[in-house]
Amino acid sequence: MGKDALLKVRGLTVAFGEKTVLKDVSFNLERGEILGLVGESGSGKSMTASAICRLLPEKARVRAGLVIFEDTNLLYISEKDMRNNYRGKRISMVFQDAVGTFNPVVPVGKQIEEMLTLHSSIPRKRLREEAEKLLEQAYISDYSEKYKSIAAFLSGGQAQRASIAMMALATKPDILIADEATTALDATVQAQVLDFMVAKVRENNISLILITHDFGLVSRYADNVVVLKDGEVAEYGNAKDVFSRPKSEFVRNVLRDLPRMDRPLREKRIPEAGTSNALVLENVRVDYPVYKRKGLFQRRSGSLKAVDGVSFSVGRREIFGIVGESGSGKTTLMRAILDVLPPNAELSGNINIPLADDSIARRFLGGVPQASRQSLTPRMRIRDLIAEGLDIQNLYESTSAKGRDREKTERVAELLLSVGSPLERMWDYPARLSGGEQQRIAIARALATNPQLLILDEPTASLDASRKNIIMELLVRLHDEMGLALIIISHELSTIASVCDRVAVMKEGKVVEMGPPELVFGNPEHPYTKKLVSSVPIPPKPVV
Repeated sequence: MGKDALLKVRGLTVAFGEKTVLKDVSFNLERGEILGLVGESGSGKSMTASAICRLLPEKARVRAGLVIFEDTNLLYISEKDMRNNYRGKRISMVFQDAVGTFNPVVPVGKQIEEMLTLHSSIPRKRLREEAEKLLEQAYISDYSEKYKSIAAFLSGGQAQRASIAMMALATKPDILIADEATTALDATVQAQVLDFMVAKVRENNISLILITHDFGLVSRYADNVVVLKDGEVAEYGNAKDVFSRPKSEFVRNVLRDLPRMDRPLREKRIPEAGTSNALVLENVRVDYPVYKRKGLFQRRSGSLKAVDGVSFSVGRREIFGIVGESGSGKTTLMRAILDVLPPNAELSGNINIPLADDSIARRFLGGVPQASRQSLTPRMRIRDLIAEGLDIQNLYESTSAKGRDREKTERVAELLLSVGSPLERMWDYPARLSGGEQQRIAIARALATNPQLLILDEPTASLDASRKNIIMELLVRLHDEMGLALIIISHELSTIASVCDRVAVMKEGKVVEMGPPELVFGNPEHPYTKKLVSSVPIPPKPVV
């Protein structure tokens, strides 16, 4: 952390009006260094990156501080100078939403060509060749075809690697800032993307600022780490030293709260033979027809097997986990159980809810989708969102409009209290809630019809460490108090291991391994499970 660092941030203070969101942030970035910038949501990580790149929101102002790149204070140069000589050319960013990085109607290859045109002297006739070469270097199969594809047709991992190819490989910047670049990816794809990105920055001597709320990722990849809390630096130093011997109480508490594969949040219970079940699946298959065009007509050429012969049961009061990488069939299986598959899906096999009459089976199932923000209609108040199930199933005793309205308010208040949300949230709109609060509302809505089985798809994927722990403790409490059976779908093996009685590992639509998480993760038999477990970044336990 010497005086001749490539980037020096000194006393950086940023405010929105009278509210200070960054206060006296200071750190160095050496050439070729990987610096982790870690903290909870709202701690100021992205605001720090935005200030470095001069991309602060319109109402934000730098009140004090310096951002010195080599010998230039980036805060004092003109926007034209910043745009032409620094941003995008010498300092690039890779964002969390890789697909959103690209223009949705322009082929990915053409956008990489545009970046090459702006920041290199490659002749026009060689642009396509160079763009395809960059996609190949990003380990994207069928790179010639992907060159012609729009971003929406790429998988999450492919889109993220294409974004790195465009923002890092095409320009070879001095500094690459990766802002939550792998948050939405499963463990194996996350490891592939980060291994690829780290290899390329090491190969080209690029300095990397890795922004994340995942302390495990920082401990695996970063040389040094800056821990932010409420806009201030809580701790700064060598990553191994910070995580093994944290000086601040905040860092000690975060490391203590992290879900770990070796620390359960509850006493596990394996259902005994003959125990009543909440759900039984027998040889469940979901196929999607594939059509081939010939002239003006299409004919069916085969089927895509999304779920391929899945069988298991979930006992009453059991917490059952399902893990697997993107495309393994986890979410499709959830949709099959909830009966919300697309019209063209072909479902076969048996899905039984033993303790429910067929005519009201849907009432006994609750579902919480992965994208809780997108699942909450922005123009509806929280009260009406939570009560949607009550309205659809007509679960009111009163027959008068006034009586039903009173029942609705009372039931919503009860649900808000059960998930730990203040009653005044009833009259808010979703946009006013944080990610963790929106997740609570989505859970409350799923509980409105008193289900016996609740299925949650990636309930903690976009949350920071402390909020993950809070949501999982909430689910365990609801499970205990309401006698719920839970199915938790996640790519976070530590989360699954900490709460689930049993876990099923899915690959290419099939269950390849199933059993208690201590056995499945502790002594995996299938090669794919071994690969999943090895991909999980685990921070070291702090020395007490």
